[in-house]
Amino acid sequence: MTRVLFFLALSLFLLPMYAQNGNNNNDLPKVFVLGEHESAYEHLVLSYKATLLKVAGNDMQKAFDTWTSFLQEIESYAQNQGMDLTGVKLWLHVFWNADGSINHIAFHLRPDSKNVDVEKLEQLFQSFSEFYRLPLTSDQPFMHYTTVTFPVFFN
Repeated sequence: MTRVLFFLALSLFLLPMYAQNGNNNNDLPKVFVLGEHESAYEHLVLSYKATLLKVAGNDMQKAFDTWTSFLQEIESYAQNQGMDLTGVKLWLHVFWNADGSINHIAFHLRPDSKNVDVEKLEQLFQSFSEFYRLPLTSDQPFMHYTTVTFPVFFN
């Protein structure tokens, strides 16, 4: 009887946390500015156990090349859309689904960034994320967080 009460009490305590976690992630926009949706963002970060480096087999060069290529694709897409990202500096947190498609992009302009319309940048990331697929896949969703400066130089 004591065990039953213990598990009942435990489930009543944990159930609201799991329900809240799921709802927060579902309500989170695909693209958002860091600092908005704080609670949902925290839950999202906690729900991702793998990183880009882990998915790249802990190969730093492969992870770096993949990330740099991803940024170059964003830059190229922006140019095709008539948006110049030169001088844009930001913190960027990308969340991919296991198949390499983008689940969420969170960003925040750094203070030393070129002034750019945040809404247009959100729209750019939103439309880019609709078609782009990272050439890496995994058995679980993964993420990467770092600072970014455009233009991207890569040899």
